[in-house]
Amino acid sequence: MWQKKRREINHDWLKNRFIVALNSWLRLLDGEIEDKMLEQSFLTQVLPQWEVRRQEISALLREFPSAMSPRQLFDEPPLSRCDNKTKEWLGEFMHALWLTRVSAESLTATAEATRAAADRAYADILQVLKNREPGDLKRAIKPYRDLCDRFRNACQELGAALSEFPHEIKVV
Repeated sequence: MWQKKRREINHDWLKNRFIVALNSWLRLLDGEIEDKMLEQSFLTQVLPQWEVRRQEISALLREFPSAMSPRQLFDEPPLSRCDNKTKEWLGEFMHALWLTRVSAESLTATAEATRAAADRAYADILQVLKNREPGDLKRAIKPYRDLCDRFRNACQELGAALSEFPHEIKVV
């Protein structure tokens, strides 16, 4: 379940849709492409997706240590046939060993730091949009292209950090 959520968030949404849209937005700001549809929808439909997805990413990171622990294997045969005392001590031992071997704390901290960096860049973009003069949106945001670039880069780093997480539950 956790692996499926990570794949959906990281690969299906972040890397294959959101970052692609950010790249297109930057190309639009640079005058490399013309796309009226993107110009009209990016700030109202694409960019706000971060609000919802950032919360999903935070939840995913919080759930990682328990959801991917080999301790979960005691819920399925053949380990589910162990007595409760064995499940408890051996499960905790396997979990502690696994946390160390996969560097769970480091993986989570790195991903959380990149998510926080993306949040800061996103907040800066929102502040610019809030304070902008009415008129041509593309022209108003173009001087702040670096903010959009910083946000895209942070999202790319987050995608790379999420890719480092284990793809399956493994016994240590």
